Amino acid sequence: MKDGVTPAGKTRYILICSAAYCLPVAILFALGRFSGLFWLYIGNMIFLFLMMFFVAISNWQTGAATDVLGMISSGMKMALKSIVLSCLICATLVFVFREKWLAQTPANTSGFVNMLFLNAIVVNLFAAAFGVLMGAMAAGRNKRNSRGREIT
Repeated sequence: MKDGVTPAGKTRYILICSAAYCLPVAILFALGRFSGLFWLYIGNMIFLFLMMFFVAISNWQTGAATDVLGMISSGMKMALKSIVLSCLICATLVFVFREKWLAQTPANTSGFVNMLFLNAIVVNLFAAAFGVLMGAMAAGRNKRNSRGREIT
């Protein structure tokens, strides 16, 4: 299947999704309070909406050449690469803000780091799957037969 989005365009989408998720995580680290854990979920919602948006944009760029299954597989590949990059950025943030964060933590600090990476992987994976599916279904076109009628 021919994908009309260039590799540079996909890389740009991956970088934007990863940065958009990691921006609220950086705000959480900068605040340094455990009461700000809702920033993780704000990052997940931003990630979901961006995945939905980018699947619809990539469908618009390809025209009618891409079917729904192709959009879903392309979107999930992009989501997985974005999640890996988000985890790398989160690991960097953990090391950068380690002293500030550890000065105000309860006894179990490894629990937060585990929760951060589980959030970055699992919640973003399910959010991306939902966003890609909704974006592909909303932007997908119905298939047509040789006479031009829609196949239902």
